[in-house]
Amino acid sequence: MFKAIVLACVIGAPTDCLEYHSFIYSETKEQCKSRALQMAQDLGEIANLMPKKWRCQKLKEGQLTKWIPSPFPQPLPGQQRLSIL
Repeated sequence: MFKAIVLACVIGAPTDCLEYHSFIYSETKEQCKSRALQMAQDLGEIANLMPKKWRCQKLKEGQLTKWIPSPFPQPLPGQQRLSIL
């Protein structure tokens, strides 16, 4: 199984970037690529983000999931959290 990961940066601040990890896993690398490209398109449409790179991470056999810290930072005072789900 593969997990899609997209690196996206804030438009106007190209060094302010985050990785976005898919919680939908793919059976093949080609399906993962398709998922990553869809994520990149969605991020560009609904947030002030410019997708820069994508990659597919192969999960170890038997690994269904791996806990990772949230890719979404805590909002600053006065900001609202944007939900993309």
